[in-house]
Amino acid sequence: MATLFTYTTHVNSITKVEYKETDSDVFHGLDLSPLTKLGSGAYATNFLMQTKCGRKVVAKTYFFTLAEFKSDENKTKKRFLREMENHQRVNMHKNICQFLEAFLCPSYGVIFMDYCSQGTLLEKYTSLKISEVRRYFVQISKALNFMHLKRIAHCNISMGNILVENDNVYLSNFECSQRFRGFRPYLTTATEGTALFQAPEVHVNDITEREYCPFRADLFSLGVVLWCLIFKQQPDEINVLDYNWIPKHHKQFPVLIEYVRGLLQSCPRLRITLREMALNMKENGFDFMKNPDMDIGLMIIPKCAQNYERMF
Repeated sequence: MATLFTYTTHVNSITKVEYKETDSDVFHGLDLSPLTKLGSGAYATNFLMQTKCGRKVVAKTYFFTLAEFKSDENKTKKRFLREMENHQRVNMHKNICQFLEAFLCPSYGVIFMDYCSQGTLLEKYTSLKISEVRRYFVQISKALNFMHLKRIAHCNISMGNILVENDNVYLSNFECSQRFRGFRPYLTTATEGTALFQAPEVHVNDITEREYCPFRADLFSLGVVLWCLIFKQQPDEINVLDYNWIPKHHKQFPVLIEYVRGLLQSCPRLRITLREMALNMKENGFDFMKNPDMDIGLMIIPKCAQNYERMF
C-alpha cells in the first residue's frame, strides 16, 4: 500500500510494536478502493479494500469521537490499541491472520490485515471431511500454542474467528486478547468473547466476578470448536449442551473424541494441555504432524516457559 500523506510512526523501543499516527484520512491517503462491508461487531467494522496493484485487504476500523479520543477512558481506543499490539506480537506464525499496518487517526483507528476469500469455519464446518477436521484442528492448536507461549490468551476462540484460505486456517480477531507478564499465575475476571464457546468458569465469573485462568478457558473454547467440526452442529444454549454426549458414530475417529473429552472438562485443571495433545498426535500417527516443514512449537516448550504447566 503506497502512502500518500505524512504520518508519525510510533515504536515502543522495548517491544517493537508499531503504529502510525496521522491527522489525514487513511482511506483517502492510501491507494485503496473500497469494495464492500464484510461485517461489524460491538466496537469495530470490517471493510474489504483493494490496492492499486489488485491485492485485497481487510480494514478493521474502530470508530471513536474526538472527545472520546482525548479521554483515557475511551474503551474503543483501548481495544484498538490492545488488538493492534497483541496481533503484532503473534504475527509471525503462519496460521495467524497476517497483520499489515495500523493507523491511528483523530476519529478512528484502523488495522489492515490479509483477506481470506473462503470466509470462516462457521460457513464451512458442515461440509468438512474428517481429514480436513484433523488438519484444521492441528493448525488452530499450533496457532493458539504460539500465542500462549507469548503469554497472550485469545479469549474469543470461535468458528467465526477462524479464517479459511487454500486448505489452511488462520486465527483472527484479537480485540479480546489479554497479555500477561512474568511467571506469576495468570488470572483475569474478563467475560468478553462469544458466549456459546466460553468455558463454564467464564460464565460463572459473569455473576460472581471470581478470577479464572484465560489460558485454560481458551482450551475449553478450542474443544467446543472441535466438537462442532466433528458433529456438524453448534451449541444452541449456554451451559445446556452436554459436551460429553457423543453420537454413536464417534468410533470412526476415537482420537479426536478423546481430545474433545479432554478439552471440555468442566474443571479447568483437568483439561488436556496443548503439549499433551501434540505428543498424543505424534503417537497416533497424524500424517501431517510428520511433515518436516511444519513448525514443532507444540512439541517443544522453550526455556523461558519451562514452568508453563505450573503457571496455569
